[in-house]
Amino acid sequence: MDEAFINKVRQTILNHLEDEKFSIDDLASEIGFSKSQMWRKVKASIDKSVNQLIREIRLQEAAKLIEKNTYTASEIAYKVGFRSPSYFNKCFHDYFGITPGDYKEQKEEVSALDEIIQEPANQPHSRSFKFALLSFIILALLIISYLIIDKPKPEYSSIVILPFLDLSENRDQDYLADGITEQITLELSKRNDLRVISRTSAMNYKGKNKLSSDIAKELGVDYLLEGSVMHGSDSIRIIVQLIEPFPKEKNIWQKSYIQKVENVLNLVKGISTEIATEINVVVSPKEINKINYVVNPEAYEFYLKGLHLWNQQTPKSIKRSFDYLNKSIQLDSNFAPTYMTLAEAYISLNMFNQDSAEKIRNVELGREAVNKALQKDSFLAEAYITKGNIVGKFDWNWEEMKRMTKKGLQLDPNNSYGHTQLSKYYLIKNDLEKAINEALIAEKLDPLNPRAGCIVAEQYFFANKYEESIIQFKKVLELFPNHAFAWDGLGYVQFITGQKEESKYAYQKFQEIMKNESMIKKFETSSLEEAIDYWIVKAKGKSPLYCSNPSIIAQASLFLNRNQEALDYLEIAYSRHDEDLPRMMLKPHFSVLYNEPRFLDLVEKTNIIINISIKP
Repeated sequence: MDEAFINKVRQTILNHLEDEKFSIDDLASEIGFSKSQMWRKVKASIDKSVNQLIREIRLQEAAKLIEKNTYTASEIAYKVGFRSPSYFNKCFHDYFGITPGDYKEQKEEVSALDEIIQEPANQPHSRSFKFALLSFIILALLIISYLIIDKPKPEYSSIVILPFLDLSENRDQDYLADGITEQITLELSKRNDLRVISRTSAMNYKGKNKLSSDIAKELGVDYLLEGSVMHGSDSIRIIVQLIEPFPKEKNIWQKSYIQKVENVLNLVKGISTEIATEINVVVSPKEINKINYVVNPEAYEFYLKGLHLWNQQTPKSIKRSFDYLNKSIQLDSNFAPTYMTLAEAYISLNMFNQDSAEKIRNVELGREAVNKALQKDSFLAEAYITKGNIVGKFDWNWEEMKRMTKKGLQLDPNNSYGHTQLSKYYLIKNDLEKAINEALIAEKLDPLNPRAGCIVAEQYFFANKYEESIIQFKKVLELFPNHAFAWDGLGYVQFITGQKEESKYAYQKFQEIMKNESMIKKFETSSLEEAIDYWIVKAKGKSPLYCSNPSIIAQASLFLNRNQEALDYLEIAYSRHDEDLPRMMLKPHFSVLYNEPRFLDLVEKTNIIINISIKP
């Protein structure tokens, strides 16, 4: 380690200790280095980022001031360059493991003990005895504090990448702006010590003129990244600015980049690395290394257009996405994300498809595409998570689903869908607390995605936490009053808890959103049970606007105490390998079938675990 250099850096930082704005740029200027030289030299000397070193020196000096017992914690925060006492307390706790107040009390206790055990200097062994006793007491205090203090886990920095603006002359390159936004989000998501809000929630702010502070409060983030994209004939220009909204909105970093289209992946990685470094996320030298892959510009544009259409999640847009994705592969057959998006498109298409043979074909095409994605890039997190989805949903191979999902989350810990998938695995294995916890993580990463909120509510009712489930569904509906599946889930919980009028209202709202006029009329003129019976008849007849899914028919039959009919349709669902069947059988009101051999046979065949101690 270059001690002379580090000592000079340390002293320079100490000279500006109270200056909260003192940054790596200021430090580099005083030392006589460029910013990049300073970063590399410090990293090579002590394996820490410059921002990390500055923060640690501030905290070490704060500890010295606490020991002097001259200033309050707030005064010390300002003296060592923290603009916010609360943020100082958080950083102090993260570094020392205790709060400034606890640190002060501990030092005072040790000082008092030191006075108590003072002995006359002429007593033999007094100093060694005093030292041994003092060491023992300090150790005991540390052990006790560790055992009895419920230390919260450190909160990592959090960020949302807001939808980039399209600054092309004709404003016709929205797909490019959205694609760059998504790729920066994915790149930043790979970092364990940074919480990155999912693209789904971030896109809610597209085209909206909201204050940064309001967005930060709604999403619970520390930073916002805004940007714009302009596509030239053969190059891309990206302008980004990093905003810290609290305590007062401040633009803490801004930069403009111009890069050839074929080098766009390096550009995205470089932007992400600079952002992470700027907000004190430790970046290893390995992460800074540029990747060598050069993407075909025309293939990349087709990929972004296909991705843009797939993200719209309508039958028409998904089918149109295939044209662009296949054209991209024809021009560049080694670009893994294209195969990844193609796989997702095939699986998504099944949501709108009732043809069993076509659904099977889509699954196999999706499986083939995701395997190709992993052949091209074995570090593509989304591909592992998608593969986990396929083997779980369509093969009922739950352990392989877990293995693939965890591998994906190791590469991208901020993948909301990965945590949702892991939540479903724990549900299948009857580990309901873990199922709820993973669903809550997914919701925190994607707070404005109504589906993520509904998954939390569903896991609550699977765990028989009906009140929490109802509260959660209503929370989703406050934000998204027209989210049909939140009304459907709410109606289910209210039905099984005996709230029949409330359930009827929720199910009627669901049908209104689905624009099913005959069911709306039935709810208005009949009892809830009569309306359910009418729905079953229509669903069996495969009438338009009625879901003919046998698992859902089984659920509705059980609502009317038609247990044998429910078993018949569960067996039909199994014969069709219906993806909804395993989770459907875990719903609380199916416990009335736990003594039925036909039901237990299906449990064994689908490899799910039920709590057999629950009696009908």
